[in-house]
Amino acid sequence: MLSLNTLYATLLVAIIDSAIYSMYKCRSLYAYFVPADFNLAKVYQAANKPLQSIDVLQKMMRLPNRAADDAMLKAKGQAMLEKMK
Repeated sequence: MLSLNTLYATLLVAIIDSAIYSMYKCRSLYAYFVPADFNLAKVYQAANKPLQSIDVLQKMMRLPNRAADDAMLKAKGQAMLEKMK
């Protein structure tokens, strides 16, 4: 019988993998959607993958601001980058 911790860990990995897949799908459909990059970086942080998170955030910083909240998300992303470095 599976322990509750094993079940929880397995479920968490599946959720994180699903979130990463969804964010990459979103990025492939709309390359300039800053919230997708920001959320992908947060998921990578939750999955303890800082190098991937840094890479996504650095790419996000080079995207043009197209929506009203893009500048705010980039500022939050910059703060995340500074915290990780």
